[in-house]
Amino acid sequence: MYEVDQYTVSLLHFDGGLTDESGKVWAAQNGATVSTTQSKFGGSSLYLNGINQCLTTPNNTDFDFGSGDFTIEGWVCPASTGKWGGVIVSKWYSAGEGSNSWSVSI
Repeated sequence: MYEVDQYTVSLLHFDGGLTDESGKVWAAQNGATVSTTQSKFGGSSLYLNGINQCLTTPNNTDFDFGSGDFTIEGWVCPASTGKWGGVIVSKWYSAGEGSNSWSVSI
């Protein structure tokens, strides 16, 4: 398993819960859950229905990547892309111009 270092912004193993090893607090929305039905690492993974389930965390400048190098890493096994069009991870903060919104989709 990966461990937090000085460059880690968020690290979720989904090994039985939503604990973020970096200390951020995440909340499951609309029934999002950790499931043991399918996993790549450990014995569980995050399960989202592809319709309206997600994880949320309060806005944090740690997710404002700027123009420097950064890495987003994860293992994804979609059954379909659902109504969200395959968005895997995103930051949507509607504070007007320069709001630093982004997304990674498949």
